[in-house]
Amino acid sequence: MGNGVVSFKSMELISQIRGLGVRFAIITGARTTTLFERVPLLPVVDAYVCETGSRIFYRRHSSSVGTLSPLDLEPDLAWAASLRDVTGDMSARDPPESRQGTLWALYRELGAAGLAVDARGYSGCFRVSCSSPQDQALLASLTPRASLRARGLDTAMNLGKHDFFPLEAGKGG
Repeated sequence: MGNGVVSFKSMELISQIRGLGVRFAIITGARTTTLFERVPLLPVVDAYVCETGSRIFYRRHSSSVGTLSPLDLEPDLAWAASLRDVTGDMSARDPPESRQGTLWALYRELGAAGLAVDARGYSGCFRVSCSSPQDQALLASLTPRASLRARGLDTAMNLGKHDFFPLEAGKGG
């Protein structure tokens, strides 16, 4: 979503192709809270995917005109259930320190090691900021790819930060 700007021309073209029966999704690494803030400004599409693929939302009704609010979206519960061993219950509002799943165990480990972990607005992903070469080296030593994958996790860079998310959901590779 970057700076959250979608041109009017893009919105018009999306509407046209949807009018032809083509399904369209917006996919972003953004936090769910950021997506929900921006939904009224985004094109009306069939699905909205955020948190590096761990959250999927569908429109509750079939209208293709006007604007949407977050109340017009419903989560894909089957997708969320398929990730539950990694993310825990994504509908729960527990603090990350008490969430279940391998994702949140890693969150706690990295935080305990002194790294800047950020789960604000996330339920199926979290972010780590490394402000020094020492932090980068520490993060690399604690999160070798093989170890992450054994836990059902992966990582990718997004906006200069390290995102951690379910292996099955994300853009890692």
